[in-house]
Amino acid sequence: MNRRGRFNVPRGTKTAIVLPDDDFHGVAQLLKGVELDARDFEESIDEANAGDVVFCDPPYTVAHNMNGFVKYNQTMFSWEDQRRLASALRRADKRDVAVVMTNADHHDLRCLYSDFANMVAVGRASVIAGAVAGRRQTTELLVTNDVAQRRLEASNCE
Repeated sequence: MNRRGRFNVPRGTKTAIVLPDDDFHGVAQLLKGVELDARDFEESIDEANAGDVVFCDPPYTVAHNMNGFVKYNQTMFSWEDQRRLASALRRADKRDVAVVMTNADHHDLRCLYSDFANMVAVGRASVIAGAVAGRRQTTELLVTNDVAQRRLEASNCE
């Protein structure tokens, strides 16, 4: 989403354009009976119940690892939004909802989510920089609650 709140992501890439005959009809068939909502994240998280999984990957709003999108992201997802997200995820945790979140690996966010059971820095390649020199290894924060961790461990044993 851009600063005006509109999507401006092209269909495809510089070398692989999405063509009109791509499988949009097949995807539409898969989505039959599925309800898609555009609303505030708190409303969606607050509807989750025990047995559900909530995954969040909010825009980064703190300077970390030389992130060039901080000013842009803070326009659409502020620090107050980060705090609201943390509160909503805590409420979901109390309802035994499996919570998984990725975010910037930053001290302030580690403090904000310090009461969650599991927090680990995960390395990944940064691939969104316009200049190749800006694409390098970075870390993200992966936060899960005990419910998500137990489900993950159980799925590894099956």
